[in-house]
Amino acid sequence: MASIALKNVPDALLKALRLAAKTERRSLNQEVMQVLGLALGRRTPAPTSSP
Repeated sequence: MASIALKNVPDALLKALRLAAKTERRSLNQEVMQVLGLALGRRTPAPTSSP
């Protein structure tokens, strides 16, 4: 599986992603995958780890 690195992420965006990840009990990586999948029209949400 490939990896990507994000540079120059605005502080407000990173804060919002971290808050969403915490709220949904996901890692930051899982949250980013979820948001990207939904933004690109993925039919099923990204898998989450069990609590």
